[in-house]
Amino acid sequence: MKLQTAVKSVCPVCLKEISGVIQERDGLVFMLKECVEHGKFEKRLSDNAGMYFDARNFFTTLIKPDYKRNKKLLYVSEVCNLDCPICCFRPEENVVKGLSFEDIENLAKKDKSELILFAMEPSCRSDIFEIIAMLKKNKKSVPLYTNGLKIADMDFLKKLKASGVDKVVMQFDGFQDEIYKDLRGGDKLLSTKLKALDNLRELGVPTIINDTVMKGSNDRYMKDVFEYAVKNSFVSGAMFIGYTAYGKVVSPEKTLESEELVSLLEKQTGGKISLRNVSIFQKLLYVYLNILKDGICIHLKNYWVYRKNGDYIPVDAVMDMEKLDRFLNIYLDKFYKKNKKLSGIIYLAVSVLRSLKNYRLILLMVVDGLKIVLGHISKKAYYSKEANGFLQVNFSTACDPYRVDYDILDYCEMDLVYKRKEEGVRCQRQCEALMDFWRKGSKGIMAV
Repeated sequence: MKLQTAVKSVCPVCLKEISGVIQERDGLVFMLKECVEHGKFEKRLSDNAGMYFDARNFFTTLIKPDYKRNKKLLYVSEVCNLDCPICCFRPEENVVKGLSFEDIENLAKKDKSELILFAMEPSCRSDIFEIIAMLKKNKKSVPLYTNGLKIADMDFLKKLKASGVDKVVMQFDGFQDEIYKDLRGGDKLLSTKLKALDNLRELGVPTIINDTVMKGSNDRYMKDVFEYAVKNSFVSGAMFIGYTAYGKVVSPEKTLESEELVSLLEKQTGGKISLRNVSIFQKLLYVYLNILKDGICIHLKNYWVYRKNGDYIPVDAVMDMEKLDRFLNIYLDKFYKKNKKLSGIIYLAVSVLRSLKNYRLILLMVVDGLKIVLGHISKKAYYSKEANGFLQVNFSTACDPYRVDYDILDYCEMDLVYKRKEEGVRCQRQCEALMDFWRKGSKGIMAV
């Protein structure tokens, strides 16, 4: 029996809403849709239908669209010092503008969410130090996204740190110069990027590496970025983002799903990071977030490794993942779906303990693990002067017009706060906002 589910999507050419279906075919998963004017479209979503629909069932059962979204991405500047061919914000269309200092201050005073300095390039703001200091004054943690060019200047980074920045999420796509010509439109960017990372290490600024991965460009080099993150304790996370069909030059054949990203790293690590184990761990995460009523994106896959002596220990080294998977399925079908929530949580807690193995390694990890869990529950990000042994590894992608599923879009875990000319401040789910930018900023993303 073929597995399938109906979806609402858009035509990639005219961006009008159309119906579609996600369907299993010969063990693979495809999104199929048809526009009356522009014909049929097919997008491959997964190479493993059983795993895909199992994860989707867990997600849609346990995660609700009205669960808390605790992070807001702030569009703080319409200026950028790079001209990336893959940029999803279409700066040349002048669709949106950056928030003013007063806009950000109002949010800081009234909104309890974590406010993230996000787009286009926050470091290009002349008042970025004042913005960070104001957010700290309002008792906010301050993560800052950047391409890294300005923090290659040590004096600039010192001012950022003195202003109170808590974490830097730095765009870094690999150790080969030619990658940056494909993805960032610039020559010889690598040396500047490496200088920025050296500065972050020297000042001990907690850093997440943000690697956009494009098929046929830097997909074969994921392991290099991952191993760098493992070996450098100032790096608290590695984010692998699959290229999506946005940008000045749209190349749908070069897009990557989050599942594909995991499979690529699985191959490059000789199976030490495995898609099967990442998928099981994600099901456990859905249960945990359901208990806290926290939202998450279905296209985001999280995993953890523990760093030791320049190497890493994956979660499955301390947990029997196949045994855990059986327990999770029993929890969903025999407890959660039958509204036996309290007894289900007790069952699951016992089951997780029964899945554990190698208690010597567990004792090694327990302190750092508790810091992360308690930090999340208390809604305070874990920023420590001493490095945490755990490295969070994320694999994700965004909802571009070839693969968007509007039913899933309702679950988007982050809001984007921005301005339109003469419309004031707006707040939308991140991927919904991106779709809106493109709908109003162009006649269709396939248009040349």
